[in-house]
Amino acid sequence: MGADLTSNQANRYIAPGSLWSPTEGQMTQGAPRNNIYTVDYAGTIKTALPWSSLGSAFSAGVQYTNTQFRNTVAQGNNFPSSSTQDVSLAAVQTSWTEFSDVKSLGFYAQEQVDWKDRLYLTGALRVDNSSVFGDDIKQLFYPKVSASYVISEEPFFNFGWLDQLKLRAAWGQAGNAPNPFAAIKSYTLTKSVDPATNTVVSALRLDSKGNADVKPERGNEIELGFDAGFWKGRANIELTYYNKTTKDALMSVPIPPSEGYVGSVFENLGEIRNSGVEVAFDISPIRLDALAWDARIGVSTNSNELVKFGFDRGPVVFGLTTPNQRHVEGYPLGGFWVHDPVRGADGTYTAGDARFVGSSNPTHEASLGNTITFLKNFRFFTLFDYKGGFYVLNQTDWRRCTAGVCDAVNDPNTSDETKRQLQLGLEVNDAMYTQKGDFIKVRDVSLTYALPTPAARRIGASRAAFTVAGHNLGFLWKPDYKGLDPEVNFSGDNGPTGSWAFTRVDYWTMPMTRRFTAAVELSF
Repeated sequence: MGADLTSNQANRYIAPGSLWSPTEGQMTQGAPRNNIYTVDYAGTIKTALPWSSLGSAFSAGVQYTNTQFRNTVAQGNNFPSSSTQDVSLAAVQTSWTEFSDVKSLGFYAQEQVDWKDRLYLTGALRVDNSSVFGDDIKQLFYPKVSASYVISEEPFFNFGWLDQLKLRAAWGQAGNAPNPFAAIKSYTLTKSVDPATNTVVSALRLDSKGNADVKPERGNEIELGFDAGFWKGRANIELTYYNKTTKDALMSVPIPPSEGYVGSVFENLGEIRNSGVEVAFDISPIRLDALAWDARIGVSTNSNELVKFGFDRGPVVFGLTTPNQRHVEGYPLGGFWVHDPVRGADGTYTAGDARFVGSSNPTHEASLGNTITFLKNFRFFTLFDYKGGFYVLNQTDWRRCTAGVCDAVNDPNTSDETKRQLQLGLEVNDAMYTQKGDFIKVRDVSLTYALPTPAARRIGASRAAFTVAGHNLGFLWKPDYKGLDPEVNFSGDNGPTGSWAFTRVDYWTMPMTRRFTAAVELSF
């Protein structure tokens, strides 16, 4: 049982005369509160079955979550100067409230049977219900089965260099809930002038239709893999292949105007597929009393594809400021579809046909972590990250080039034709600014000194350690991206149904902060 209560103060200010809209100036102030209440219980009963060498572990549990969001926002527009930022001094003042309540309840039961501590068979069933489900959806069931075989426990297994080998396979289903307002009919406030009294009056109008049948997306995932240990624990490898197909994917379907609504409604229609491989490799090249080196290498791939929308429609075209990303059947979700500038006979430029260049999310990742322990009490740690196979729209460079201050426009080796193309509208030349984001970054470096146990006890502690660390220290390799950091994103991640979901744009976005920290750890 627990509660996680968070209160914040959020301010966004746009100075008068800014490049951003509204150019007359705007101050927005909010006080978002997020409260999460949880109740979680789980229990396991282990027993020996009456049949020889069989064991049983039965588990059951319940999970309840209540998530509340509240926000009160005040906004002022049109300020006389940048020295005035008080909302009450703005020429136009507005305010509104935001809220959502999501309650979910789930039960699960699981039975695991083992034979001689080497063969394990597991079956489980989960039952979920949530306030975000449509009124016609009462509860949903998600099954799971898995098997694992520790073949190295068999008498015939005898390899001097291979200590342990476990084979595993699993199949299961899981749900991804819709947003809180997908199921309900909602209204919004509108204002108009009463012609009889010439006064401003407020009225409710229909905003969203809702869908009483909406339910979570259902993912079916198969996993196959093995775990192995080598050379008396000096090396270990974990390999997993996964293939996940999401059916009943939530799709935004336009509503016919004849129904009296504007916009769209979410329906469970689409199908999305993800597949890939995950590998983790641990190795200890050096193990001495005065020096030890442990390394962990992680590699993963992911192939994403929108299999089908589930209804007759063309591509979903979107973007932060220019429509250069799309959901297209047979391609990755949110892939980049860019336009090259095409010069006409009259010397003007138009956008060429959209062409697919790549994914907006990394398709392969890797990491290398090293821990070196020396002189018994010192520990040096490094972590390097690699991400590749994705693109970023570098709109910061476009802004700088159109202002005539980027390197390419001022490079004497750049042709006049290319300079003209670089300074066109982004809807015409976005192919020139959609850049590969592949990189290798120094994620973390730290040095820890642990006091000898007698010294720690003299200060009343059982353990004492001092650590200095650096985080996000810089890039070792970033061959194609011309911006500061290809990991940034202007719009962030505002959920699977948010208006900017899947967009990947660097638009004057601050790079990840390079941080240095020092810490003291005491255990008593």
